[in-house]
Amino acid sequence: MATSRIFMVRPAHFQFNEETSGTNVFQQNIRMDPQSIQQDALLEFDAFVGVLRAAGIQVDVLEDDGAAERPDAIYPNNWMSTHSDQILITYPMYAPARRLERSEKHIYDIMQRFHVTTHIAMEGYEKENLYLEGTGSMVLDHEYRIAYACKSARTDAIPFFRFCKLMDFIPVLFEGNDEDGIPLYHTNILMAVGPGFVVINRSAVPAEEWQVLERFFVQSRKEIIEISHSQMKAFLGNMISLEDVDGYPCIVMSASAEAVLEAEQRKALNKYGRWIVSDISLIEQVGGGSVRCMIAENYLLPRSGN
Repeated sequence: MATSRIFMVRPAHFQFNEETSGTNVFQQNIRMDPQSIQQDALLEFDAFVGVLRAAGIQVDVLEDDGAAERPDAIYPNNWMSTHSDQILITYPMYAPARRLERSEKHIYDIMQRFHVTTHIAMEGYEKENLYLEGTGSMVLDHEYRIAYACKSARTDAIPFFRFCKLMDFIPVLFEGNDEDGIPLYHTNILMAVGPGFVVINRSAVPAEEWQVLERFFVQSRKEIIEISHSQMKAFLGNMISLEDVDGYPCIVMSASAEAVLEAEQRKALNKYGRWIVSDISLIEQVGGGSVRCMIAENYLLPRSGN
């Protein structure tokens, strides 16, 4: 079940985050002054929003508060998710600096503009040093109610199973590592699920755990499109399926991801929607996340006038 409406956060202080770099090997501390990084990131962000809107995606942009420094505010899917039964969930975050992104103002704005019958606040797990960073930690198959999560410092079993119980998802917890054996910080770097397909780096998953995953993919009628470690590094696993306002399926990916697609992969993906592609290479380099990380799906019903 894809949505045509999404939330994005326009950052006020986008920068390399030292606090998260220990668990996110995709981040790069490039030699560039902070003001230029922020300016270029805004150019990429605004262009991406424009591309999405031109393709018929409804983008609700939340403005980051410039008074507080939130270097990763551009990635809202880690601290919140919404669901079609008018539920808003906020999540426990690994890095203390990132917990500031769970802004009361953002939550208030969302509730003012959209119907929220229930707010499930899971951030209490932070006191127990247990974390679950939203749809970064989890890749959700809404159609078949399956939640995939690879274990990492940012994804703990206890809050994951709690989410699945509360939201009636089948939990699938597994290991995912890069080519150096380092645990992947988020599941949505490794894989993406869409109606009819799954994109995944099989080489990152231990053989015995792959057998479990494959059974779920077969049972949920997914065509498996395998990607490599190098393609994963180019954020090919960090794509997302959406619908445009007319209900047509779309696959959103970055220009970096699109550039590494092989012919057979292109042919397979073409069956599942038209592509929306935007260049966010600076954001990817500095932040260590791509288009999926920048998008929080909006399944809430709008209040009148929104």
